[in-house]
Amino acid sequence: MMKMWRIQVALGVMAGLCVHSWASTAPQQTDGSDTSYPHFSGAFEAYGLVYRQDKSTVGRERFYWLSTTVQLSPAMRVVGGVFINRQYHAEELDEFYIGLGDNSHDFRFGRMRPAFGLIDWYQQWLVGFINLPLVQVLPVDRSASLTRIDSGADVRFNKGALQLQAGLFDSESSEHQLTPNRADQVIGRAQAQVGELILGASAMLGPRSLAGGQRTLGLDLRWTHPQWQVRSEYVWHEGSDRDWDGYYADVLL
Repeated sequence: MMKMWRIQVALGVMAGLCVHSWASTAPQQTDGSDTSYPHFSGAFEAYGLVYRQDKSTVGRERFYWLSTTVQLSPAMRVVGGVFINRQYHAEELDEFYIGLGDNSHDFRFGRMRPAFGLIDWYQQWLVGFINLPLVQVLPVDRSASLTRIDSGADVRFNKGALQLQAGLFDSESSEHQLTPNRADQVIGRAQAQVGELILGASAMLGPRSLAGGQRTLGLDLRWTHPQWQVRSEYVWHEGSDRDWDGYYADVLL
């Protein structure tokens, strides 16, 4: 009951911001430029899944995803989304945060995908592969994988071809949690672009990492050429119960 209450409040806030944005948008300037604030954009997607459970039973599931971005000013935005599974009557919040900044620097607070490796919303939902690589879905911390969404805050800085990003997160965030209860995990990433090649390194340090606790490190690369993209990622994990490492490589045309 508490989970549904929190989700409904979060969606109500986003709906109110969208309505206010629509109602208060000034007429567009005659020169074609759009400098009015606030304004919003959004996306809605529906998924259907049919699978065979056994020889005589077929399972069916329906998923819905909704996301909205409200740009309150050139340097401030609010992002909110929800994921719904109709089959199991389950709802969970997608990324839901306040962002401050521009192309050179950015600060986010709320619920978001931490900056580790190549995982983002596009990679998870729109690439087109049947399954994600195992190194992205294997548990790395309290049964959570690299595709998780955590509550916390992070900062990003861009300087030429170099990008640095680091954040502090709650490693036990629930599927409806907007703000961290206990920020106990540091996640950071650095990447640099050299021509058509982007090289990246990531680190996820859990509680007591320096004393032999949870830690996950990653290296990745992306090479992009007209009509071609090559991606590869290596992940090494050391945990309290088991250690593992793995890699993958994709070629997209």
